Amino acid sequence: MRSISTSGGVTFGSEQLLPVEGFLQFATGYRDYDISLDGKQLLMIFPAKQPVEQRFQINIVLNWLKELKQRVPVP
Repeated sequence: MRSISTSGGVTFGSEQLLPVEGFLQFATGYRDYDISLDGKQLLMIFPAKQPVEQRFQINIVLNWLKELKQRVPVP
């Protein structure tokens, strides 16, 4: 995190470590956090209180629209 000044142009201060630990970090080349538009909130993803083997599970549903149409016919 850096301080930013806009008086007389835009200048950035030196980087500062945030006193926040334990949030998820992904090696995607993007920030793993964001700041709200008003600058008052820092948004981060923290791990769920689940066993490690369930933490990164992704469920992919194929042909869901076809099944939905079969279950809920539209007149």
